[in-house]
Amino acid sequence: MWKAKSQEQLAGDYIANNPDEYSEFDKLMNETGMKSLLNVRGPFTVFLPNNDAMLAYYKLKNVNSLDDFSDSFKSDLIRNHIINNGIPTGDFGLGALRETNALGDYVVTEFDGSEIIVNKFSRIIDRDINTANGYIHEIDKVMDPVTKDIYSLVSSDPSYKIFSDGLNISGLKDTLQIIDFPYGNKTARTRFTLLA
Repeated sequence: MWKAKSQEQLAGDYIANNPDEYSEFDKLMNETGMKSLLNVRGPFTVFLPNNDAMLAYYKLKNVNSLDDFSDSFKSDLIRNHIINNGIPTGDFGLGALRETNALGDYVVTEFDGSEIIVNKFSRIIDRDINTANGYIHEIDKVMDPVTKDIYSLVSSDPSYKIFSDGLNISGLKDTLQIIDFPYGNKTARTRFTLLA
């Protein structure tokens, strides 16, 4: 059995041992079975929303608690916050991180003065928390998983009506509605760029 060489806590244990700050994310870890993953070798990077961020997210999604989400959404939600590599903030640049998250999506970082913004929405409020199997970066907002395809996103904005009508007429709509596709025994995410 693998044992951590560091005296630091494992990522899953660190989250569980700080319930005043992270009990909601701990509940998410337990319900999705990800706590055992975050307590193995890694390394991992966890973008960890605190309890205030989780409660604000429930309100934003018009639910009362984590229990109101489906199991598949909970799985997507937690995997959206985990990267299967240890990345300290010193390695963050302007743009996508070098590794994808557990959903296969790239996490994007940018800077506002000395602060780091993740996916244009979440601010890192405590960075580079060292664990025995990676890094935790506490964030002030939950990172919403990508669930909409690019066509649905464009067509929902009235200012792109002519463009989205053109995508529909040309038949590109069907292709742009594909979020992932079979790739061997797994699935891979599609990557489209539209200049609209």
